[in-house]
Amino acid sequence: MAVCNLTENTKDLLELEGQHTVGGYDPMPAFIVRAQGVKLWDVDGKEYLDFTSMFGAVNQGHSHPTIVGAVIEQMRTASLINSAAHTAIWPAFAKMMCQRFKYDKIVPTVSGTDAVESACKIARKWGIQVKGIAASDVLILGVAGCYHGLSTAMWSLQDSSLKRDAYGIGDEHHLSYNPTTGEPLRYGDVEAMRVCLDRHHARVAAVVLECVRGHLPTAAEEIAYATAVYDMCKSRKILFIADEVRMGCGKTGRFLCCEHLGDSRRPDMVALGKSISGGMYPASYVLGSGECMDLVETKEILSTFSFSPIAVAATSASLRVLDDENLVARARTIEEMVVSETSLWDFWLVDHVTVRGADFGIWLRGVDQGTCRLICELCMQNGLLVFPSPLRIRMSVAMVMTDKELLEGLRILKEALGIVSLRLGSPVSNSPAT
Repeated sequence: MAVCNLTENTKDLLELEGQHTVGGYDPMPAFIVRAQGVKLWDVDGKEYLDFTSMFGAVNQGHSHPTIVGAVIEQMRTASLINSAAHTAIWPAFAKMMCQRFKYDKIVPTVSGTDAVESACKIARKWGIQVKGIAASDVLILGVAGCYHGLSTAMWSLQDSSLKRDAYGIGDEHHLSYNPTTGEPLRYGDVEAMRVCLDRHHARVAAVVLECVRGHLPTAAEEIAYATAVYDMCKSRKILFIADEVRMGCGKTGRFLCCEHLGDSRRPDMVALGKSISGGMYPASYVLGSGECMDLVETKEILSTFSFSPIAVAATSASLRVLDDENLVARARTIEEMVVSETSLWDFWLVDHVTVRGADFGIWLRGVDQGTCRLICELCMQNGLLVFPSPLRIRMSVAMVMTDKELLEGLRILKEALGIVSLRLGSPVSNSPAT
């Protein structure tokens, strides 16, 4: 059921890219030349509603004028000041960030992966010097199903896969499974984590977790799981690291996902990235308690671009936009609208819908990954960018999206689901609809 008719421009660019590029994330076949607010335009001038927010990196919308203005002004003044000297606007910014998030210290990094990996690195030193774990024994535990990036160390914290195995990556100090039984520490499985920590708590320096994933059927289940993991860590002298890179910055209706756990449950370290700088400049940060952060000395965590004044300007402006435009509350309104609309849908191939603020997913059943991508291609053909991942239609919208734009995107998605559902027919009858 081919639906995505590629233009000659797109075909030529796909061929050229394929000849000279490796890696990437198997994107949808749209080559974008302009992005503004919640809309995209491709090489042929076709307009799309962006229902991906670039995997959560532009919660404030594309090219928000406030952030653009701040970045351009800073570029005119000084574009890069790194570890060779001090960035003059950094100290006041660092104080603001620590006070805003109620942490003692901050260290700047560049990508979300950098931030989470740096937090794990600090936790390892804490485990050795404070908890007294032998360096050869120290463990950082991740949770199967979470995502922290594809660096060597972070890939080891995630599910094992043939792709990872092909690189021979398997760090014995960074695990997402019980080292005794090999049982995965799956997201939502409290008992698996309890069994693992009961046996190995003396070796574990930290557990790193995305507190809200949007992968369990209800938000209550995810919050209950994250709460249980946090409590297990605190009772066993284990650091709790919250990865807020994708779902932080207001996406779930709270500025940080870990806030859903309650005021008394504060992570020892938090990793911020993506929308913290509004998609305008790569910037990420680790914030944490002095007990952890004071262990970091010079020449231990740094990057050429981590103290960049442009990063400071972009982050400061991004936070102002989130505050001034009340976008965290807007995420809650978006959630209510999506729940209201999708609750009326009745398609046999839709198993359930997960909605966490402005991030949501349509989980499919009785179909294969190809069918999931087909639905997304049909949406693209009709002017809506969504993403297949792998039996879920993955969506995350900027909180500046209007009600009209949100409803139009949902209409296109509903129409695509209806077309594919009808063409395939019910798996119960095993016969196509006519």
